[in-house]
Amino acid sequence: LTLYLDKNWHLTVNGAPGGPQAVTATEFAAQIARGRGHTKLLEHSREILSVSIDPKANTAIAESREKTSRRYKDRQITMVERSTDNIELRNQRLVILKSTSTVEKFEEITVP
Repeated sequence: LTLYLDKNWHLTVNGAPGGPQAVTATEFAAQIARGRGHTKLLEHSREILSVSIDPKANTAIAESREKTSRRYKDRQITMVERSTDNIELRNQRLVILKSTSTVEKFEEITVP
């Protein structure tokens, strides 16, 4: 995923525990790397809700609903988010310029 992120890409997450969060591409990649060593199970799905392409066909906005479930040693976190990605076609390559996510559901449970 990080291959498609613009060097100035950032993610804004609203509705997450602890308040709004802003994450750069470097921070996002580091979070993914840190999580790999601790995650026992990762499930992710994305439902594309809409795609709007500008008349010049070089930028688009994609809206989707994502569900992510991560299981760690003694807990499981499930999150449902509505996300918006701003995309640009640059040199015949899709680049994600920025992303915004709103957490619709967050659940953390202890597992045996």
